Amino acid sequence: MMRIYMQIPSYETDRETAETRAKEAMPDFIHKELKAYKMLSEHPNATRFTPRLLGWKETIQKEEDDWPVPGGFLTGFVWELVSGQRLWNYDEDMKWFHEETDLPERNLIRKQFKESFIALDSVGIDPKPSHPSKLVWNRKSQRLYWVGFADWNPATHEPWTDVWYQIFRLVQVPLDDQTRLYEWDGRADTWSW
Repeated sequence: MMRIYMQIPSYETDRETAETRAKEAMPDFIHKELKAYKMLSEHPNATRFTPRLLGWKETIQKEEDDWPVPGGFLTGFVWELVSGQRLWNYDEDMKWFHEETDLPERNLIRKQFKESFIALDSVGIDPKPSHPSKLVWNRKSQRLYWVGFADWNPATHEPWTDVWYQIFRLVQVPLDDQTRLYEWDGRADTWSW
């Protein structure tokens, strides 16, 4: 996969001269997504669960009239495309995970989820604000991947708790138990694994 980020002018200056647009230039801007992939590539334990960063280039836009923000940032990077089944999609929620996998496979996915959750946190990336749509299971290689690092937060290094299985919908929970996600009492006896 490839992503390119290029600074564009603000609404107020988009029709102004190149000299005016150049005043908005932020040549040292580093996008969060590239920063995440760089952080992950330095930690072998985390790269087991994430696409590899294959290359990147950070440069600035040319100081010419036809560039959106002369001197502004221009960043491109390429990362490995991982194949597999997203655990969550907008049409079927977690149907594939709960109906088309058997218990041993779901347990393996949950095991790797916990390992990867802890690995991301140890690298400095907080996995908590993520979503099950960011999880891809490759049935052939028996590997779980986290994808999509465009919007992440620094890790808070909170200890692991099984409530993350519930939050990421890796267990089925009765509706009356779903209201207490962050007030979890430690009981999992009503969960369907």
